[in-house]
Amino acid sequence: MIGQILGNRYRILRELGSGGMAWVYLAEDINEGRLVAIKVLYPQFGEDIAYIQRFNREAKLASQLSDQHIVRTLDYGATRDVHYLVMEYIEGQDLRSIIDERGGLPWREALELIDQLALALEHAHLHSIIHRDIKPQNLMITSDGMLKVLDFGIARARMLPSLTQSGFVGSPYYISPEQAMGEEVDIRSDIYSAGIVLYEALSGRVPYNAASPWSIISQHIASEPPTINLANGQVPQGVQSLLHRMIAKRPEDRFQ
Repeated sequence: MIGQILGNRYRILRELGSGGMAWVYLAEDINEGRLVAIKVLYPQFGEDIAYIQRFNREAKLASQLSDQHIVRTLDYGATRDVHYLVMEYIEGQDLRSIIDERGGLPWREALELIDQLALALEHAHLHSIIHRDIKPQNLMITSDGMLKVLDFGIARARMLPSLTQSGFVGSPYYISPEQAMGEEVDIRSDIYSAGIVLYEALSGRVPYNAASPWSIISQHIASEPPTINLANGQVPQGVQSLLHRMIAKRPEDRFQ
């Protein structure tokens, strides 16, 4: 798609990456003279009319979010059956890469990131939007330490969790028990996922791991997470208490 122009406005420059649903490209907004990031849905999603209608509806909702800790959704549309979502382009590193490079973070640094994430989730909640796919890959950290959440609008459009012939769709490492069981979810599901991110940021590992998505899901539903023990010092009790409340099995036991 390099060189193509979508919506008579966005010139594709180069590929930035890809995920479970879409390619991500760096593009130039010809009208505004600025760089943007464009997610282009894989063709199989574009063939599902109901999915595209839901995608467009959720993208419209996401475009209403204006918090500084949320990557802004600027535009969405389709060109010759190529469906796309336009977002502001953020230079930085996602939390997944940071944890992979550094392992567990100092607890004050981890809390600062989770604090910024909580502000983003609160803003979205005030607009009745649930993310449903909070994970380190969706948390971008800029050079000055600001956290920005990606994929509002796409994540909520997904029917998570689901199993297809190709396997699990979603992020079983961070999914809440109620979402894993296919129940109705609210902001407390995002709080649970944020808690799992905090656990990994503190320890350098996810609390639940197994060979199959189903095994991981069963641990989210029924197993207590291992205690975080760090060689360079313990996580303060207050931080442990915060974490345990965020990842409580029952939504009513989490922050409300």
